[in-house]
Amino acid sequence: MAGWTSNIMTWRGDGNVGIGTTNPKTNLSFGGTTAKISMATTDGTDNGQLSIMGGGELSSLRGAYIALNGNEFATNQGNLHLAAGGTSGNITFSTNIGTEYMRLTNGGNVGIGTTAPSHLLDVASQAAITAFGGFATKFKLGEAASGGWIVRFSPSSEGYVIPCGLDDGLAGGQDMPIGVIYHTTPLTAVNSDVWVVNAGKAKVFLDGQAECSYGYFLRTSDTTSGAALASPDPDVPADASHWREIGHAYGHGSGALVNCILHFN
Repeated sequence: MAGWTSNIMTWRGDGNVGIGTTNPKTNLSFGGTTAKISMATTDGTDNGQLSIMGGGELSSLRGAYIALNGNEFATNQGNLHLAAGGTSGNITFSTNIGTEYMRLTNGGNVGIGTTAPSHLLDVASQAAITAFGGFATKFKLGEAASGGWIVRFSPSSEGYVIPCGLDDGLAGGQDMPIGVIYHTTPLTAVNSDVWVVNAGKAKVFLDGQAECSYGYFLRTSDTTSGAALASPDPDVPADASHWREIGHAYGHGSGALVNCILHFN
């Protein structure tokens, strides 16, 4: 078709439509310096929804979409709904000529400075908020360790952590625990990267003792590397230089992982 042109609209033979322009560059182009798209409703009765869809219907099963609800829409009044499509779609945020700086994955993780966040909030793959509710940072292992183990800085390698709890004869607070390896971590080899929970909630490996219950105090074990001992009282051993309190339990456990609120002393 040859298309047609009026004073306000152009429909070209290639299918492009222009409003306020005779030379539409895309399927729909606007002339001038500003353009508005809206529902034809009035103030107080803005009961419409304006949608832009990647598929043929307003459904994430068909593709990504944006839905803008009027203040009097039937449900979710005034909402701006941004949805990725299918089970693998992500929502990404880019600036600086297409450079991606933030991502919301299909699994619900948010990444800032990373395109593959591994936690609820992952900042440049160096700091994170875990799904369990803890604040974590990434370190390298100086010794093999596993999820739930208590760790401290390595005295010989900067940026490395090693399991703590045994009397290593260290002075000056070198044996001070700094966190707990995130509990989903399998037994991991030396030089591997691990997430260490430094604050908030964590699961901590208990030494093989009979009981741990709500409110019990947790401290480093003097018999099992990386493990915690539990006590109903904040007792301090006679040799306190190598026994450190790490928090208190808010769950039951016995010789396994126990839920803990971390507060290192």
